[in-house]
Amino acid sequence: MCRQSRRAQISLQHGFGDGGEQSARLTADAVSKLFGGMPVDFYIALDMDAISTLNDALGGVEVKVEDDFSALDPAMAQGSTIRLTGTSRRSTLSEAECRWAMAQTLPA
Repeated sequence: MCRQSRRAQISLQHGFGDGGEQSARLTADAVSKLFGGMPVDFYIALDMDAISTLNDALGGVEVKVEDDFSALDPAMAQGSTIRLTGTSRRSTLSEAECRWAMAQTLPA
């Protein structure tokens, strides 16, 4: 199974569940299978609105930008390191920006 297919299968597991506990368990099981049966002892399901709050509580997340997104934000040039915070515009890309980013990375 190719890498992209594995990612898609993990992502789909949530949709097969009930949107709550069952979805989280199915996703955890898929991750366990990906890692050769390694158990997933703990997991947490968050509402999307909670992610920025959690991120801020942790002091933000530092990431290295692997692709060039400077057209969306000059600070997001390839190779740069940025800190994403819950209040940062960069922490949540809009649907249109996500589509733009996908179009830039998918082969023609």
